[in-house]
Amino acid sequence: MGYLFLVIALIGGTAKAYCGKKTSTLINSVSEVMALNMLRMLLCIIIGGALAIFADGGIDAFKVDAQTLLISAMSGVFSAFFVITWIFAVRSGAYTMIEVSLTLGTIIPLVVCSVLFDEQVKFLQWIGFVVLVIAVFIMSSYNKSVVGKTTVFGNFVLVAAGICNGMADLSQKLFVRLKPDGINSVFNFYSYIVSFLVILIMFLTQKEKQKSLEKTKGIAIYVIIMAVGLFVNSFFKVKAAGLIDAAKLYPLNQGAALLISAVMASVAFKEKITVKSAVGLVLAFIALCIINLV
Repeated sequence: MGYLFLVIALIGGTAKAYCGKKTSTLINSVSEVMALNMLRMLLCIIIGGALAIFADGGIDAFKVDAQTLLISAMSGVFSAFFVITWIFAVRSGAYTMIEVSLTLGTIIPLVVCSVLFDEQVKFLQWIGFVVLVIAVFIMSSYNKSVVGKTTVFGNFVLVAAGICNGMADLSQKLFVRLKPDGINSVFNFYSYIVSFLVILIMFLTQKEKQKSLEKTKGIAIYVIIMAVGLFVNSFFKVKAAGLIDAAKLYPLNQGAALLISAVMASVAFKEKITVKSAVGLVLAFIALCIINLV
């Protein structure tokens, strides 16, 4: 059942990623990025709140302890910075390279969960992760052949996106392990409130705020799909985290996203799959087999 939840999460993530790539060519300023993601988080708050009220116990479901709020805040902060750095990363490099960067970030929940929760990472799984890293470097060289040499800023946002994504994943694992009776929709509800507030604070520091909000009207359908995709991805990844060890879940999630993104980049965004990228993708597939079959 855990793997079924992960498949659903990947479907949501793919829809979110596609619309994210499309909107990245339509927005031109930091304030527009902030406005888009602020509205996106607001929609996720509505979805999470409605799900909690109508499916998970009503108003009383929102009564949670301090630990749940703290983990939700952690998730919200890192999720906020992730979506912002992701948009800039997708604009500064080949689409597939972003998934490669996020794959590296999976080492964060792997290591922390092995220490805190005794979710042991077997020797062969580490070998599989090393193979995945090799695939990363191959795909990195592919990225340079597609868009040329990346900038310092481009490298920074790629690294930042990977770290933030890894920390957001870790917060989900902390929730399911420390609060086994916690309500998933409520956890996501509070997480998105924090994300919204973080982005709102950053948005208020920008110029042309009204113009940026008006700009989002022209891409409203993308924003809605991104919000639904984001919530589906987060909600079902939390459910999967309760059933699958971190050593298998996060490399599989990011590795599968890497394979999907390569196909999407080729079909939808005309980024050619070269010999290097094909070798990298094959190695990534082998790595996932090693990680999940031991």
